[in-house]
Amino acid sequence: MFKKITGVDESTCRDRQQQCKQEMYDLVEHLKAKKQEYRAMKQNNELEREEIRKQERMAQSFKFTKMSKKMPFFPSLDARGFI
Repeated sequence: MFKKITGVDESTCRDRQQQCKQEMYDLVEHLKAKKQEYRAMKQNNELEREEIRKQERMAQSFKFTKMSKKMPFFPSLDARGFI
């Protein structure tokens, strides 16, 4: 499977190869952990956004409509009527 290289000690090559393989596995595990952390953070952000939307809807329900002047019930003081 492996070809022999002249002038290189085989034991150091195999050791280095095993170290590189272990480093790769460690990096893959680290990447998986980061992905899990990202997913959890994304889920928390989504919950916070939903809470903010809920509060905005509640605040919107308390707002008044546009206020416009209605017809007065009592006649105004400046109105001139027939005497």
